[in-house]
Amino acid sequence: MLYVPGSYLHPNAMDVLLVFGFIAAVIGGLDSLFGAVAGAMILGFAINFATSYISYKLVFLTAFALLITVLLVKPSGIFSSSKGRKD
Repeated sequence: MLYVPGSYLHPNAMDVLLVFGFIAAVIGGLDSLFGAVAGAMILGFAINFATSYISYKLVFLTAFALLITVLLVKPSGIFSSSKGRKD
């Protein structure tokens, strides 16, 4: 995907893509490439569903709600292979 702004380069030009990329990687799991790609697919489907059926204004809310839900259920990510530490 190529993102070309309609104006000159400014400091926060790619912030939205950076935030969505980080959320996708955390959802899938930071220790696997497959997890990051799968997290991006899950996030993309959730955002597409929210903009199509709910409202286009809820894009960021949908992304952060999905992030919080995944972190509450499985903090290491959905496809993460880490078991955590044993005491």
